[in-house]
Amino acid sequence: MAARQTALAPMNIMVVDDDPALRSLFSQYLSDAGHKIAEADNGAAALESIARAPVDLVLTDLRMDGVSGIDVLKGVQEKHPETGVMLITGFATLDSAMEAMRLGAIDVIQKPVNLEELGKKIDAYISKKKLGKAGKSGEAQPTPVAAVPAPAGVEVRPIELPHMQPGSPDGPADSIDRILDIPVTATVMIGKASMQISDLLKLGPGTVIELQKAVGEPMELLINEKLIAYGEVVVVNDTFGLRVTGIVDPKQRIQSLR
Repeated sequence: MAARQTALAPMNIMVVDDDPALRSLFSQYLSDAGHKIAEADNGAAALESIARAPVDLVLTDLRMDGVSGIDVLKGVQEKHPETGVMLITGFATLDSAMEAMRLGAIDVIQKPVNLEELGKKIDAYISKKKLGKAGKSGEAQPTPVAAVPAPAGVEVRPIELPHMQPGSPDGPADSIDRILDIPVTATVMIGKASMQISDLLKLGPGTVIELQKAVGEPMELLINEKLIAYGEVVVVNDTFGLRVTGIVDPKQRIQSLR
C-alpha cells in the first residue's frame, strides 16, 4: 500500500476495532499520512485510553462485543466533547446511522472502506476544525455601551422577544446528506393475519391464510419497517414489482425513519 501524504495538520487518532487485520490496515494508512495513532481492540479499552490521553479523533467499529461503537461515541461525547468520532460498520441501517448522527458522530462509513475516501473525510474534518478555531479566535468582542437616562415623561420597557423553538422538525439537512449511501431494506406488505400458536402448528402445504386486506386495497411499501408509500403489484421481466401510487407526506416519512 502506497504511503499517503497530507498537507493538513496531523492529528492524534484512536483506531478501535476488534478485527486486528482491519485495525492494522487503518492504523498503517493513517500513520503514513502523518497522523499519530493509538489502537484499542475493544470499546472499553478505548475509553480507558482516551481518559488517560485524549485524542483529536476516534475511528471506531460500530459492532463490538461489550462496549459498542455507539457506547464509545456516547462516552467520548460526555467526557471529551471536542473529540470527533467516526463510526465504521458493515451492518449499517438507516435507523442506526440516524441514531449515530443524532448523538454527534461526524460520519458513518460503510464497509468495505475505501481508504482514499476515508482520508478525504478526515481531511475535511481537520479543515472544519481549523476553521472553527479560527472563527472563535477572530470573534469581535461587543463594545460596552454606557447607559443613557430616559427623557422625562418617557416610559422605558425591556424588549420582549417571541419564544423561539430550537432546531427544525426535519433536523439538520447535512445529517441526511452524510448517510445517503447507507443501504436500506425495502419490503412490500401484502397484508397481516392474526393467528394462534395452534394454527401455526397446523400449517402445511395447501394451507390458506386469510389476510386482513381487502381485494383492491393498495400494498404498503416499508423501508426498514417504516411505512413510506403505497402501490400496486406489477410484473417486471418475469419478476414481481411495485408501482407506487401514493407517497406518505415527506415530513412524516423522515420523522418515522428516526
